[in-house]
Amino acid sequence: VAQTKKFDELGILVVMIALFVFLAVASPFFLKVENIQNLLLQSVFVMLVGFGMTFVLTIGGIDLSVGSFMSLAGCLTTILISWYAVPSFLAILVSIGVGLAFGAANGLIITKMNMPPFIATLATMNIMRGISYTITGGKPVSVTADSLFENIGAGFLGQVPIAVIYVV
Repeated sequence: VAQTKKFDELGILVVMIALFVFLAVASPFFLKVENIQNLLLQSVFVMLVGFGMTFVLTIGGIDLSVGSFMSLAGCLTTILISWYAVPSFLAILVSIGVGLAFGAANGLIITKMNMPPFIATLATMNIMRGISYTITGGKPVSVTADSLFENIGAGFLGQVPIAVIYVV
């Protein structure tokens, strides 16, 4: 079984290397700095969620509400900044607080009520999705000019996007 697992992992690495080489040869734009920066920026959210989910899955749990929380946090932060002129630092702290509250609720429901994590997080996923839809009215929201909020994810340190440095 251990040999099969090592072969599977090696197979994934070989496919990724082959895909990288193919794309580098097939497109003159693939290895350009701008494209690598874009790929890294597009990966930030997946990396952040992946790191957290690694811990959850390692202990045999599951959390279906993560994506809905990301949506709620983004909507809530954006609305607080744009519609209510809340300073961006405070808006971010409020969103983190809401996330902590939902995380604690998930934990309490799972541990104190002995509800399976799949069911508990499925419920909170739908609750958070509903809250996001309700507070935005089902319409896209965007941040008006706010230097701190814009620079958190848009800045660069040399050629490396700041968001990627945060993840690392």
